[in-house]
Amino acid sequence: MRCSHYKKGCKILKQDITLRLPAEIVKGNIVLLRLVIIMVKPSFDIVSPDYNNDEILNCILLMELSEKLFGYVLCNREEKLFLALKQYNLEYYPEKSASESLKEIISGDELLQHSFKEAVLVYNYPFSDLVPAKYFTPSASKPMIQLAFGDTFKGLIFSEKIPGLELYNIYRIPSDIHLLAQQKFGGGKYWHFNTLFVNSTNNASDKNGNTMNLVFYSDKFIVMVKKDQHLQLIQSYPYQTSEDVAYHLLTICREFEMKQEETFLIISGLIDEQSALYMELLKYFNEVHWDSVPDEVNTSQLQHEFPIHYFLPLLKMALCV
Repeated sequence: MRCSHYKKGCKILKQDITLRLPAEIVKGNIVLLRLVIIMVKPSFDIVSPDYNNDEILNCILLMELSEKLFGYVLCNREEKLFLALKQYNLEYYPEKSASESLKEIISGDELLQHSFKEAVLVYNYPFSDLVPAKYFTPSASKPMIQLAFGDTFKGLIFSEKIPGLELYNIYRIPSDIHLLAQQKFGGGKYWHFNTLFVNSTNNASDKNGNTMNLVFYSDKFIVMVKKDQHLQLIQSYPYQTSEDVAYHLLTICREFEMKQEETFLIISGLIDEQSALYMELLKYFNEVHWDSVPDEVNTSQLQHEFPIHYFLPLLKMALCV
């Protein structure tokens, strides 16, 4: 088992693929080999050992899907109890389309063959733009997305009102992925990550002025910026080094005239306290805090070697959809 981005000290496990090689078939000077993929294991596989089918029937299935990842949690919202969390890496199928890879993963995951109280799919694709309500019309969604991100990538365009704010989130997703989701989870709901990110975030530090909520993945991070408690930005940034992250955050502070020493960073996702990335944040920001789940939420069934902040965005979204 190795980390997927080869950073020293990283705890993130590379997805494991179990392979079986049948015996060689030799004909003359030609050797034929068949490679059969038996099972794809998730990068993270945390399941309560005590779950039963009745409990699953009362759970919400919340899934997150991006260009490179597919993950899900099972949550009993009435009891605020989490029973399972899994995450798969979609990068290991270069010969297949994303929808073909996703279909195989869903078909091979035992838990996803159950029935659920509700299924929710959260799209985490980068083609997302916030538009003030006074400028929003459904007919303008497509040209706005094309203006912001170009029209090379073809897909479906949706829009969502952000609860509690006079803002709409317009976003674009692959049409084949959405069709597969409708076929596999008929009647399920769908949202964009950025919409729920706003709704699931309630910082005690908001009263202090400026905040940046950060969710880290292995090769990108998502930042939500609030200045004087007012939403200014939600955007995804790719990165390769910790210096890349610092550059983006300092640029944001400069553009929105926010003093970095007074800005609260609320962090979650794939970042460790001993990592170079965390140390880089401390070099430039005085207020760096780990995000946390509400005290009344029970994550005891998900206790694992991995810190709970790895999965916080997904856990919090499951409580608010």
